[in-house]
Amino acid sequence: MRWMKRSFDIERHGGLEPGGAIIKARWPEDAAMFASRFERQVQTVYLDPPFFSGKAYSLRLPIGDVGNNTAHTLLAYDDRWADEHLYLDMIRSSLECARSIMLPSGAIFLHIDSRMSGKLRAMMDDIFGEKNFVNEIIWVYKTGGRTKLRFSPKHDTILFYKKSAALYFDIEQAAVARKQKRNHMRRAQDDSGRWYSSINSGGKEYRYYDDDAAYPSDVWDDVPPMQQRDPRRCGFETQKPDALLERIIKCSSREGDIAADLFAGSGTAAVAAASLGRRFIAADASALSIQTARKRLAGTSFTLTAPDDAGDPIVEVSLSRDGSRLCASLERYECESDICNIPSDALTQLDQWSFGALIGREFHALASDSRTKLSPALARQLEADLGDIAGAIPAVVTVDILGRRMLHISPGS
Repeated sequence: MRWMKRSFDIERHGGLEPGGAIIKARWPEDAAMFASRFERQVQTVYLDPPFFSGKAYSLRLPIGDVGNNTAHTLLAYDDRWADEHLYLDMIRSSLECARSIMLPSGAIFLHIDSRMSGKLRAMMDDIFGEKNFVNEIIWVYKTGGRTKLRFSPKHDTILFYKKSAALYFDIEQAAVARKQKRNHMRRAQDDSGRWYSSINSGGKEYRYYDDDAAYPSDVWDDVPPMQQRDPRRCGFETQKPDALLERIIKCSSREGDIAADLFAGSGTAAVAAASLGRRFIAADASALSIQTARKRLAGTSFTLTAPDDAGDPIVEVSLSRDGSRLCASLERYECESDICNIPSDALTQLDQWSFGALIGREFHALASDSRTKLSPALARQLEADLGDIAGAIPAVVTVDILGRRMLHISPGS
């Protein structure tokens, strides 16, 4: 039976707490709304905005149940600007919004590269105050091509500022294993059997125990970028490694605090925050970013606030009941023939779907599935118990390989 499309505003997903929010937001248009909603609530802010690169970046979605070599490429975001002032105005609005949502103890990390690092540091000095500058972190990597026209750029810059003198920062949360000392240092064991390296200077012995924690400097060369075959890759060209965000979030927040990413992209900051027991806010202007975060945060409690997308696909669902439990069988999903030429058999045009209850204009997801690198096959059936939800209308939310997110209900609802 073909189901009917219905507009909705919010998705609610149950799962692991403390959870968070995914929001479609654009700067500067949504800055006032965002600032009002989250004023003085956020402990850590991370921003990985467009770098003013003059390029367009893509997202590759796997297609079908095999998912090895077949993918559909979509425009993730466009970093081509008609005017530098438009870019700088957009960044300024996001930074001003970030400051308004930060707690007095809050920290902000702006991830950029050499193209705009000078101008954006001056901007952060203006917004946060020079006295609130903490660090210029250099993230070093070895990937990418090389050139003979100049020294090859092999680092990004992360500008770390505090909102006030009340900053919370715990470097012990960023502790790493101590590296073995160089050959000029003496190796020995103490009376308790602990190994150490030592050096004598000024008549005094300095010992560095192997099992003592070491702390990163402002040059991070121990966090490698994501490899192409990493199973955590979700298709975004500019996806950052989980370890980078985990270090930032661990040292600048505590469990239960909120970490916000205002350019969520692939959703890594929100994923890292959730894994560390922090609440999260993931905001982005791109519908594909919202859908990617939705997929990666499966099993976590979150609300998703974003308008549904235009379209009129064929969605056929059958329902069967076992007591209070309903089983939804997704029998067909077919995009409009003039916008997608990929065969629609075996649900190949679908990337994610959820079954649950529509109450007013809110969808409560009770069961979900999506394609991933490790599990490319998509479930054809989802079950949920709608028995205790007053006024619930059975509904499905689908996200197709064009990145469109829509809700459908049965004709008799």
